[in-house]
Amino acid sequence: MNVNALGWLPVLLLWSCALWAQEGANASEEYVLIRTTDGRQYMGRLVRADLSVVVLETQRFSELVIPRSAVRRMKYISPRQLQPDFLLEGAPVAGTYFANTSAYGVPAGSGYYSTTLLLHHQVAIGLSDYVSVRGNTFLDFNYSPMWIAPKISFPVIEDVVQVALEGSLGRGFEEYFSDQKRSDISFLQGLVTLGKRSTHLTFGSGFSWSGGQWGRGPYFSISSSVGVGKRWALISESYFFRVYRRNERFDIAGIRYHSHKICLTLGLLSARQENVHFTTIIPWAGAALNFY
Repeated sequence: MNVNALGWLPVLLLWSCALWAQEGANASEEYVLIRTTDGRQYMGRLVRADLSVVVLETQRFSELVIPRSAVRRMKYISPRQLQPDFLLEGAPVAGTYFANTSAYGVPAGSGYYSTTLLLHHQVAIGLSDYVSVRGNTFLDFNYSPMWIAPKISFPVIEDVVQVALEGSLGRGFEEYFSDQKRSDISFLQGLVTLGKRSTHLTFGSGFSWSGGQWGRGPYFSISSSVGVGKRWALISESYFFRVYRRNERFDIAGIRYHSHKICLTLGLLSARQENVHFTTIIPWAGAALNFY
């Protein structure tokens, strides 16, 4: 046996142990997304964190020191989510569709304003990690329905299954269809979302309350949002319900462009009624403004 070869054996063992230790350290590295109180966003590897500061290694800085007092929200992310300019999952409006929302609430401390054809206006705010609220109004020269919808949401499995319960109370639309001078409308719906905030599928069901009584049957919805690249998402939204003993269905499909502040949405709405042999098609255009 070669004695010199035996002499190299301890060195090789130590080198292998060092490689294993380095691989273990890399495997345990943590990456975070931080939003500060002035609305800025930082992503990077977590170097260290204590009661006074959080230190990140980013693409621009080897050590970026952020005071704890300036941190509004900190969330762990995967290395593949590191992007220099924009993270779709962090956009407040990312958990919404055309008219309804997913089971994801607006992130705490952020919100958005959106409008559709300058007629439907909505403002949503995240009050905590589990509670958000949105207010809506539909502008009309004679009568403007308006309603407020608080939502409680929480994850069953983080970024896999999210559930929510949302209620709404406000002035309804009956004046368009009857001689009533004022009417109230409310609803209660449950939402289950599969997937993360940027790409997800949502099932919803609920009951409406109007004219002093509950609706005769529940309504159902199914919606989806699929992120395409960094800034685009394909969105669809469908509703199934019964009105005046007829089955009704509404479908909306389109595309949305995301940026840090502005979001633009284009789509087509189709309305179908049982025993009616034609489908009504309406163009849909909307815009949203994120604030953090």
